[in-house]
Amino acid sequence: MATKFEYDHAVNATLDYGFNWAAKGWLLAGETITSSLWTIPVGLTLVSQQNTGTVTTVFVSGGVANNVYEITNTITTNSATPRVDSRTIKLSCKKR
Repeated sequence: MATKFEYDHAVNATLDYGFNWAAKGWLLAGETITSSLWTIPVGLTLVSQQNTGTVTTVFVSGGVANNVYEITNTITTNSATPRVDSRTIKLSCKKR
């Protein structure tokens, strides 16, 4: 089951969201992220994304006021048997 994080997101904003997988203890010692895929629902726009090997980031814009969206990051690691895991961020869109 994916861990969830919640943030307010202004409908006219372009903001970055992400995870430091190493700092949270979600990666093993020496393990890095070889693949990062962000799933963005209709209504939001994926502007750009980045994977540093331990930190994954996505810039998101758009949304409709009073709607709640979930964006999910699924990663694959460089382990001998690659590990696959997901984390989800909940965005509550607000008009500001």
